[in-house]
Amino acid sequence: MSTENYSEFARLYSTGSYPQYSNYVASKLPDILGKLGAKPSNILDLACGEGTFALEAAKLGYEVTGIDMSEDMIEIARDNVEETELEATFIQQDMRELSLDDGFGLATSWFDSMNYLLARSDFRSTLDNVYDLLESGGYFIFDVNTIHALSVQWQEHDCYVQRDDSEVFELHRTGYDRGERIARLTITFFLNDGDRWSKHEEVHLEKGYELSEIEEMARKTGFEVETVWGDLEEFGEPEEDSGRVWFALKKSEN
Repeated sequence: MSTENYSEFARLYSTGSYPQYSNYVASKLPDILGKLGAKPSNILDLACGEGTFALEAAKLGYEVTGIDMSEDMIEIARDNVEETELEATFIQQDMRELSLDDGFGLATSWFDSMNYLLARSDFRSTLDNVYDLLESGGYFIFDVNTIHALSVQWQEHDCYVQRDDSEVFELHRTGYDRGERIARLTITFFLNDGDRWSKHEEVHLEKGYELSEIEEMARKTGFEVETVWGDLEEFGEPEEDSGRVWFALKKSEN
């Protein structure tokens, strides 16, 4: 994970189409919790970004704490909550090294943020941290891009324009290291600053994990693997060509 990413890109991210996914999973949250029979009162949202999911969850009545490693993202999230009458707390922290009070009924991590953990040790540390912060019977729900998504779907278009308007020109280029199972997304973007266009570039890396590998790490942490979904419409099982899957892990009840 890079502390340099989501600096200038944070503004682009928050004003582009990226938050649409956070809106989507927030709209599915009642169905997700209904499937699990879970009734949390508070939520810890890891890699919360600009805070879209947290704010939508707050509208549903949940007490939400969002953490993100990017200072710029946290600043945008705080600005966003100030523009509403909602209550949500946003804290700059690395999910591999969380320092919070425990007692959350639900932890979430969306939009393949867990894929940014490029080492098993980082993935396992995050699972350990979340487990410690959850109350007995609490859930950790997150999605990941599959190896198929990163190695095949991402590579179908190795260079494409993501956005082109009067404010932004954004270009994406992809690559994949099969030995390391790491996909690379190079984002080059130009921002209209009024009298000139400024160029910026960030490289985002995502690690592909076998689903069985994630389940093994979760069980070693102490979680029960409640379910793994291949979609959030029919809540079916993952298929061989599934691009994104959703895990629901449960902390054992005392």
